[in-house]
Amino acid sequence: MPTILSFDGPLTVATAEHVRDRLLAGLDEPAGVAVDASGAAQVDLTFLQCLMAAAATAAMRGVPFAMSGLPSGQLEQALARAGLRPDPARAGDFDQVFWRKGPSQ
Repeated sequence: MPTILSFDGPLTVATAEHVRDRLLAGLDEPAGVAVDASGAAQVDLTFLQCLMAAAATAAMRGVPFAMSGLPSGQLEQALARAGLRPDPARAGDFDQVFWRKGPSQ
């Protein structure tokens, strides 16, 4: 079962180094990572970039990577602002794979 990494509070450029370090450490686990950002108080493009980079790294390493559920709240708003709103109705798309429901759903 993947390691669930919970992120809360501000997920912005000010916390990007901490986010990156936690994601990279999680990707060292063979079981992979499921990210829970449901407690995010603020999300900017930097957090989304960290997630996309982590997803690419996980794919290169052959390690599972997912969100622990469909995005909501601040994360959903940031995705919409960036034009990255997931669409689970489009099977086979990258966002269908990346934003799939993870182990806690």
